[in-house]
Amino acid sequence: MTAEQVLRCAILKQYRQLTYEELAFHLEDSDSFRSFARLEMRQYPCKSILQQNIKALREDTWEAIHREIISYANKETFRLKAFRDLLVYAGKVREYALAAIPEHHAHR
Repeated sequence: MTAEQVLRCAILKQYRQLTYEELAFHLEDSDSFRSFARLEMRQYPCKSILQQNIKALREDTWEAIHREIISYANKETFRLKAFRDLLVYAGKVREYALAAIPEHHAHR
């Protein structure tokens, strides 16, 4: 298994609160699980392979992933706030423009 596949399988296991046996079953049975895990055709990891690979992920790997997720979330929060501010500004510009239109027509 690739490192990405192992990480994605670990995420599925944790998110769905599955045993290794249940994870192996879903990876064999579910197209959405297989797609998320990016498994290739005829690649069906058994529970012992999943356990061996997932348990091989070290604590510092999980910490690095956690830092990346937090960094990404902070960037997205900043982008969403900037976008929200832009929408507020655009709304004010629209209000000012609409308020100015009657005056503009009155001078003609």
